[in-house]
Amino acid sequence: MPILYCTRCRKAYIHDSKKVAALLRDNFFARSFLLDNKQLWDETYRKERQKKLQLRRLKQEEKARLRELENKFFLEKLSSIESSTLLIQVCYNDVDESEVCEYIIIKDKKMSSRKDRILHYSSNEARELLTAAFHKSREGKKSILSGRAFFVKRVFPDDNHYGGLSDRIPNVVLEIKNGGGHYSSTQGVDSCEIVDLLLYSPFTKRFEIICATLNIDVEYCYTDISRYREFVNRYGKPDVDPNLGQYTKRNNLWYPMSFDNLNTESFLRAYGYNVSAAYNISTMSRQKMLAEIMDLELFPQGKIISFLDWLIRTRTQERYEIALSKWIEDKKFVENYRLNPKRFMIAK
Repeated sequence: MPILYCTRCRKAYIHDSKKVAALLRDNFFARSFLLDNKQLWDETYRKERQKKLQLRRLKQEEKARLRELENKFFLEKLSSIESSTLLIQVCYNDVDESEVCEYIIIKDKKMSSRKDRILHYSSNEARELLTAAFHKSREGKKSILSGRAFFVKRVFPDDNHYGGLSDRIPNVVLEIKNGGGHYSSTQGVDSCEIVDLLLYSPFTKRFEIICATLNIDVEYCYTDISRYREFVNRYGKPDVDPNLGQYTKRNNLWYPMSFDNLNTESFLRAYGYNVSAAYNISTMSRQKMLAEIMDLELFPQGKIISFLDWLIRTRTQERYEIALSKWIEDKKFVENYRLNPKRFMIAK
């Protein structure tokens, strides 16, 4: 092909550009050549890629438009139902997502309707949905509802729309404090109110309810040790370890103390164990606490025995006479106590 070549600018000038374009287009070996400052060796690929990107952008815009319409629909739906908190969208068919259902979680029990899938947060179904939607143990947000497997597709509102979920269901710190969860804790205190706090149970594998007092000013909940003991005895130790209203200093910083970082004496006291005459806790109640601690594996049996033995050996003064007899009695109980065996049987 005849060309005119400029040695200064190192460019070739041709007469039949269409013929040259046909030679260069989609030719891998022509990748070092430019025609009118354009690469042609990957032209078809670039055009197809541009089309795909444009198509993807259009799909994303359409998806965003439909999402916005869906958001408005969900918002209207929630607004039309009094005391509604959130909407959970689930799929019963995880292959093609053909069967989608929407459940609305509400705070007013009188407004609940299973037929319309409006559930009070305390119901078994609602707590199953909430666990699947929010608890970290539910891999893939899957669970079973009324005998049918499902997975959570969406929770509305999320943190990107209309105030966000955190505004409707705040996360709060749990502390152990005398009187928490009882109505007496709110008397004469405007900043406190009684709430139901959801804790995950290792026994039922879902959220269960514990009654607590919410301090609105500082956004933390506290419950009485008796309520916490009742929860642990019934549902097992929750995965959220409560603070004890005490703090320890590490690396010049103060950290809240929890059950996990207590010694034996502090743990037993925090759990409610006390032999003082001022508390007047009966032998049955004290030993029930000790049994709960061992059964639920909250604290090792050997450490409890060692601690009681240390008290018996060191507290020999006359003023400890009554307490000493209780420690001896409780130590004997702990030594002879058989932990619940990890097996099962069937009655006949």
